[in-house]
Amino acid sequence: MTGATPESKRTGELAAVQLGTLCLSNPRCRTKLSGSTHSARKDMNILVAVDLSAASDQVIEAARGVADLTGASMYVLHVVEADPEVVVYDADPEVAQTRIARDYPLEHQRVCALVEKLEDEGLDANSWLARGPGVASTLKEAARLEAGLIVVGTHGHGAVYDALIGSYSAGIIRKSKLPILVVPVRGS
Repeated sequence: MTGATPESKRTGELAAVQLGTLCLSNPRCRTKLSGSTHSARKDMNILVAVDLSAASDQVIEAARGVADLTGASMYVLHVVEADPEVVVYDADPEVAQTRIARDYPLEHQRVCALVEKLEDEGLDANSWLARGPGVASTLKEAARLEAGLIVVGTHGHGAVYDALIGSYSAGIIRKSKLPILVVPVRGS
């Protein structure tokens, strides 16, 4: 079954929809779930969590360096944080991905644009969207994709901000069982 993660191959379910079918204006915008074109570590997946701010380029560049060295596939993830009342939990991941792309077309297009740049450089890159609480959704997608590394950025707001508002990267660090590369992105 093409377009399926190892987990979905076992269960016979798609773990994600190929987002290219949703991005009609850009046929290059897609999720490739097949093996990497690199030879070093075709089995490694890197989940790159981006917030679509100017800092995303720095986070992707750091992940790109790891992918260059290892031959890993990159999954560029953007999580749309929605209120719990708004989040619809679909049993079918394809339906969920379709709804997210439909409900958030700008975010979908921006993730696709980031992936296009990586593909133009010859990297195996994939677009990915999720909706829900940021940390929990990121970790859920990392598990679904069998990621070997999570790459996140930190804006370095400081202890007071983190105590009052919370820090996405700190939440990932506390709760993840995977290795994490934290990229400082000051000035963004």
